[in-house]
Amino acid sequence: MSKINKKLFIFLIFLINLLNSVNLWNLTYINLPMNKFNVLHVTLYYTRAFLSIKSTTDEIIPTLIEVTWPEDFFNIKPKVYPFRKIYSNNYDLCKDYCDNEIIQSMVTSVDRYGRLFVMDIGRNLCEPKILIYNLLYKNELIREIHFPGLNDKDLANLYIDPYGHNNGTDVTTRIYITFYQKNYFIVYSYRENKYWKFFLKEFYPCCVAKKPQNNINLSELVIRRDGTMYFFDQTNGDVFIADVYKLDYLLLMNMANKSMVLPIKKLGFLLGIPKSIVMDNKDNLYYFLPRDGAVVRWDTRFEKI
Repeated sequence: MSKINKKLFIFLIFLINLLNSVNLWNLTYINLPMNKFNVLHVTLYYTRAFLSIKSTTDEIIPTLIEVTWPEDFFNIKPKVYPFRKIYSNNYDLCKDYCDNEIIQSMVTSVDRYGRLFVMDIGRNLCEPKILIYNLLYKNELIREIHFPGLNDKDLANLYIDPYGHNNGTDVTTRIYITFYQKNYFIVYSYRENKYWKFFLKEFYPCCVAKKPQNNINLSELVIRRDGTMYFFDQTNGDVFIADVYKLDYLLLMNMANKSMVLPIKKLGFLLGIPKSIVMDNKDNLYYFLPRDGAVVRWDTRFEKI
């Protein structure tokens, strides 16, 4: 056997052993066998992972679980975040018993200050809300933001600006909440503890107003290092862009207003209907195409507003 073949053989043996040693998170410790739930979302924070799960049998189960990363590496029992064990169609009971507890975790994210943001889409009469936990101090629940008038079918995604764009005046966390079949999104400032609604209006490059689309569904959002905001329509794969500094200006000049209009421009379209859109720190955008079972990488550095 030549030296090259020997090295290749050793590498293949190593790869097979590595694949055989891969573990899955074992949730049977908390009485959750694998066939009882689907994983909706995973957020990693150093050696901690936060799983948003949903019951496959419509049973009432905990929907936010903290486990170790890598999977079962430290042999630590999973942690269950407080959840509501009984649902009610009585509004008063729902209001009293659904606060401070998670109904259905959909998406989570961690900011640079070690705060865990949980998008709880609610259920029945329990309205959607965002719960914020302090991961650096006993996983303490420190804040709740409620969204009256919305239901569990409305909220789409929660996104934290990883670069802290705020014109350098607000060094705290800003989160963006997008919706299905809505022509607006919500911006929440942790320091101000308030949120604003931004309606999206498409403009021609020459800044002449265009008739807005009726079926706009910009439910995904990512932000580039230079402040370019990318919105994605998950019904047809269209891509729109806006300027986060324009959003900053609107907030600065209209802080007292609850709603504003953010101009957007259509950039083009993706190769299909996207899922799981992320952007790395080199401005490469990745998205998954379920139709093709493929991950696409797009270098956005040459796109300008």
